[in-house]
Amino acid sequence: NFIMTRFPSTAFALQTYRRVRLNRAGSAGASSALLMLAIFGLAICTVPSSILAQSPEPAPAPAAHVTFTEQEIAHAIAENQELLRKYPDQDFTPLVMFQLSELYVRRSTIAYQKAMAAYDADLKRFDAGELTTEPVVPRIDLREAIELGDQILNKYPTANFLDKVLYRLALCHSEEGNQEMARAYLERLVDEHPKSAYLLESCFRLGENYFDKR
Repeated sequence: NFIMTRFPSTAFALQTYRRVRLNRAGSAGASSALLMLAIFGLAICTVPSSILAQSPEPAPAPAAHVTFTEQEIAHAIAENQELLRKYPDQDFTPLVMFQLSELYVRRSTIAYQKAMAAYDADLKRFDAGELTTEPVVPRIDLREAIELGDQILNKYPTANFLDKVLYRLALCHSEEGNQEMARAYLERLVDEHPKSAYLLESCFRLGENYFDKR
């Protein structure tokens, strides 16, 4: 699962969000603080000791492979959207936007996986003669994540995590089959962020992209 391994803050955010919902009846202050951490999806996946002191359980650690329900993802998306509506231009706004874009990717991935499962089932029925029309191969739709990522680049050009945004945009375009746009974002990442943790992988993907272009 790429999101959980390459962007562990998403796993942490959703874990924290799940925990907050289960503990809403407890300390309102602790729940509110944990919910903000869940929504922000901070790169530093820790919870302040002052919050831990109010909470009966230890804070969750980032996990490489975590399964979340569609309902949990939908709730997290709604909370992010509400934050952006209330605070459209705060210091934390670009972080919320990026977290939301990651959640959009997760939601789109689940929808695509469902569509592919339905396609496989229909294809078997078509091959068996039970269907007269061959099913159409589904395509993943990542427009929401792409649009939000571009907004971050345009509105917050000095944000300190733009390499992550560029890398995500490159992956989104690649998944949608738009290799030219994927290449453009990877080239920008390499040119503008030579010390990025995503540099080597971006160079590798660029090499693959150039090779496939031949």
